[in-house]
Amino acid sequence: MKTPAIILVLAIALLSFAGCEKTETLEPDSIYKEKTVVFSSLKSDSLFQGVTFTRTLPLNTEFDIKKAELKDVTAYLKINGVSIIPIIYTADGIYKPRDLMMIHSGDVYELFAKYGEKSIYARTRIPEKPSVFSATLVNSKYIEARIAPRENEAYAAAWFITGANQYSYSGLATDFFEVYKTPENPPASVSIRTMDIPEDYRTDNLAGKTYLKVISFDNGFYDYFRTRGNNQQVHNSFTQGGSQVIWNVYGTDVIGMFIGSASGELVKPK
Repeated sequence: MKTPAIILVLAIALLSFAGCEKTETLEPDSIYKEKTVVFSSLKSDSLFQGVTFTRTLPLNTEFDIKKAELKDVTAYLKINGVSIIPIIYTADGIYKPRDLMMIHSGDVYELFAKYGEKSIYARTRIPEKPSVFSATLVNSKYIEARIAPRENEAYAAAWFITGANQYSYSGLATDFFEVYKTPENPPASVSIRTMDIPEDYRTDNLAGKTYLKVISFDNGFYDYFRTRGNNQQVHNSFTQGGSQVIWNVYGTDVIGMFIGSASGELVKPK
């Protein structure tokens, strides 16, 4: 199964923030407790793809979306504290508005949902596209980017190997090396780096097809990224739950991410 796990990484940009495994195993002395799982990747200048509501499955159970999906959630979005947009079940636990909806930088989206007696809430602000000053290929191993950070945003960088043209990917990073969270008084610029480029991609033939993409996130992604490793005994938190990970969706026995992002343009490193 493939389920949105930000890394979440990434149908967000990669995640979309990542593909997850079919099952996950808890340590023998762990006690299973069903959790409600919420996921939505709100990407600037893109159509809203909906909110997914599922439940975790018992231990050692192969993931089946038909068993995990929730069909009876009542939910709506509030945009900038004013517009109310109901979302309804479509398929595979995905809830969408009746009409197509574009996501815009600077807007604040809130999710309100009710599942049985459980109330669910999440909030995210869609960041602006990142401003990249430079991109440098370091020792043919990774790309370092220098960016101009903005307050209340987080940033990550990924390498991309293009195919026939810069819009046809033949290889891409599957995770982020780091996520930078901007302090209250942002510096003029900061450096962030990508994961190492696999040796198979470090060839003269692909050197001219290697690019950088920087992604801006709502700050909630930083908190998730720095704590996702706290739950090592659970291999896939999005199918069987977990603890000690900082999610930005709130409610009793609720986990997940409702996160805004904005992808920068592909940049050729020097």
